[in-house]
Amino acid sequence: MSLLAISFLKALKKNNLPNMVLYNFKSIRAVPDHKQFTDIILSKTQRQTPTVVHNGWSIQRIRQFYMRKVKFTAENWNEKLTAILEDFPKVDDIHPFYSDLLNVLYDKDHYKLALGQLNTARNLIDKLAQGEQLSLPMPCRR
Repeated sequence: MSLLAISFLKALKKNNLPNMVLYNFKSIRAVPDHKQFTDIILSKTQRQTPTVVHNGWSIQRIRQFYMRKVKFTAENWNEKLTAILEDFPKVDDIHPFYSDLLNVLYDKDHYKLALGQLNTARNLIDKLAQGEQLSLPMPCRR
């Protein structure tokens, strides 16, 4: 660690800034683009869920087959988006120096808006999955 970083950390400890969190920006993972993201989720769903519906299956079993795929895909989207949201620091929690630097390099309001849109997308995917599970055909009662 450099001398500048050590003196910075000592100054932080002396000031006792309770709301400031020391954040390791190198731990942020790269975010894939939309095509890669979709391919990652769908290939994981394809690998980890059954893939063939047989002719002799009842409607109940076919419905369970597709419900499992919908649930699994929604859970994967939720996990990936949550990981992204947790990786990126909240602007209000980081040191004012980094907050100002973020504002100079990348507009702070745009950053907050982008994280908010990711959170909204995560919630919409959950609602969509619930709606799809309800819209799958119900087996007929005889």
